[in-house]
Amino acid sequence: MVFESKWDKPILFNQVDKFGVFLYIPIKDTLGEIGCILHKGDEKNSVKDVYVNLEQFGEIWILQDSSQVFFENPFKRMSIY
Repeated sequence: MVFESKWDKPILFNQVDKFGVFLYIPIKDTLGEIGCILHKGDEKNSVKDVYVNLEQFGEIWILQDSSQVFFENPFKRMSIY
């Protein structure tokens, strides 16, 4: 399955757990990096676009209103988990 999106037809978050909404995208080819822009309508989540090297990490976490990428549950680090 290939996931493609356009600005006016984004891939929507479609799952919810105790941390909030999330999207699971199975990726067949992990060579290189993927880019993602989180947005609501025409408003971007952050000023910077996010790029992740998939050869190194199996999952990413991005918090609302931030461009910082976490490679493990960021709530554990914040002591609110």
